[in-house]
Amino acid sequence: FVPIPDTPSRQNQLEGGQLGMMHTSAADAIDNLGNVAGVKLTTEPPGNRDVRYYMLNAGRAPFNNPDARLALAHALNIKKINQIRNLGQFDVANSIIDSKGQGYLKKSGLPTYNLKKAKELVAKVKAANGSFDVTFLTTNDSGSLAEAQLLVEQAQAAGINATLAQVDQSSLINEALAGRF
Repeated sequence: FVPIPDTPSRQNQLEGGQLGMMHTSAADAIDNLGNVAGVKLTTEPPGNRDVRYYMLNAGRAPFNNPDARLALAHALNIKKINQIRNLGQFDVANSIIDSKGQGYLKKSGLPTYNLKKAKELVAKVKAANGSFDVTFLTTNDSGSLAEAQLLVEQAQAAGINATLAQVDQSSLINEALAGRF
């Protein structure tokens, strides 16, 4: 087993015969590999699939403020991100667990995209704190970077001062474990 963090590199190595198998959740890779001779594509059925989510540190500013968390949730157009990054192939989750997983909630109360509401909440956060600054951490995988750039754009459209920081996978995990995100 050898970790290969960048999806295009994994895909090229699989197609070139250097790998016997690979795992990916990248829609473009799944779409491309479905047409490659000699590659058998196995996918998880609905209800048991991986769920992608974004972690916020509610113990640190600005997300220790519930209005900041709600503002970001309303600022992100997850359906649009899914269409752009996942070619609309995946379902948009409303829980951290797929529908057949233990603990799944059909109605989790997850806020939906509402740019007007997001801007109102951003103004409230800025009035209380003076600013609303967010740095999105992402890995140096090209697909993750492209998705993170969409998050930055959508957060900025709501008035959040959003920036992006790229780190390798192990550094991202270490930052999360230490609560520095």
